[in-house]
Amino acid sequence: MSNSKAVLNLKFRIENSRLRDTLYKSLKPELEIKLRGIQASIEVCGQELLITIKAPDYSALRAASNSILRLMSMILNTLGEVSKE
Repeated sequence: MSNSKAVLNLKFRIENSRLRDTLYKSLKPELEIKLRGIQASIEVCGQELLITIKAPDYSALRAASNSILRLMSMILNTLGEVSKE
């Protein structure tokens, strides 16, 4: 991708396979959307969840990474509430 000037690689070690798979399945459709030159991908590699974000500038990269991290937080909070019941 020649238009990407900013790249962020996130690596999360998640030992709980159910949690890792749930995060992967929840985030994958969101990361397939390409807006304003931003591309993101997600993959599972062993116990790690790998997210790569590519953007045309650092401002767009920051916005995309904040959105993804907020979505991850919302998913984890929801799973935490469901597991209390």
